Amino acid sequence: MDRVQAAIEKAHLLRERRQKEMKQALREHPPGGDKGFRWKGEPVGNAPAADAAPPLRLATAGARPEAAAGAESRRVAPVPDPVPGGRGESAPGPDAERSRARSSHGPLPQPPRFHLKPPPPGAQPAPADPRASDPQASEPVPAAEESWPMAWDALGAYEPDARLLRANRIVSFERRSVEHAPIDMIRTRMLRIMRENGWRTVVVTSPGPNCGKSTLAANLAFSLAHQPDTRTVLMDLDLRRPSLAKLLGVRGAGSMAEVLTGATPIEDSFLRYGDTLAVSTPGHAAGNPSEVLNSRTAAITMKRVEAILGPEIILCDMPPLMRADDVMAFLPNIDCVLLVAAAEESKMTEIDRCERELGAHTNVLGVVVNKCRYTPEEYGY
Repeated sequence: MDRVQAAIEKAHLLRERRQKEMKQALREHPPGGDKGFRWKGEPVGNAPAADAAPPLRLATAGARPEAAAGAESRRVAPVPDPVPGGRGESAPGPDAERSRARSSHGPLPQPPRFHLKPPPPGAQPAPADPRASDPQASEPVPAAEESWPMAWDALGAYEPDARLLRANRIVSFERRSVEHAPIDMIRTRMLRIMRENGWRTVVVTSPGPNCGKSTLAANLAFSLAHQPDTRTVLMDLDLRRPSLAKLLGVRGAGSMAEVLTGATPIEDSFLRYGDTLAVSTPGHAAGNPSEVLNSRTAAITMKRVEAILGPEIILCDMPPLMRADDVMAFLPNIDCVLLVAAAEESKMTEIDRCERELGAHTNVLGVVVNKCRYTPEEYGY
């Protein structure tokens, strides 16, 4: 017990002496100076000191547990190593400080690494698409770049009758006169806007009947067909009064409703004109056009047309906007709408109403004023 008490008193004396030396050193070298300081009687760096006191060890053998616990709680904390650099030495830089910290504390801890556990034996891998395990999911759509060359060549050929097209005012088929110039201007502007926005499917409609929307759709199709690097598909989606078959001289069998519902294969409903135009113009009306156009099978059919034929532009001729709800039912499957108005027939209130209604749900490509009295020759072109 006497030895423990003597050791404690000696530790107190040593601590008081250290505190006095620290205060003296701080007075001689205040913090923030450009030079370091060291304790009196201690070495510079890691060199051993001749007069350094041996480390203090408390003798606890034979002492009671209470005394040993009190001695341990009052043990003097070890004094840190002196800062290198005396009066004639410069303070170490940040690199030296980091190096000394790594050497004294060991390597820096590494971030945890996560390893995926291998699946247990016999486990089935999860499908990438949750719909892959659903038996009710729709059948996959083939990739366009893999399927459309073969499918396009398998289509039946369409041989236009130039005299019939001329009689039906399809002026963009022949390039002999300048009558096709207004159609080409609409084609160029439409193609530029659709390419800039990444649009593919455009609906041609009108506020009311007798505005010439079907004639304009057929003219745009032939005008686009003259573009060697543009593949176009023309579809007659006016299931109430289809007219493209008569305008183009195609004997259409069945109705477009059979194509949209999957009853008729896509390859059997299209005819191709060269390598740049394919037309689908069944000549019979359907009994429930709105329900067919708003169905899930119609959306799948449009996706399959894109994948199988690979067109850049899909032209859809549809009924007048203010006479039926077919266009509004089909809006989720299209990218933009081209509105056709008849000069001196369509009212401005009807055009404004249609434009506002379409603009609230899709992109309005523009308004074309048809049946104008002037001709390009009057302007000298």
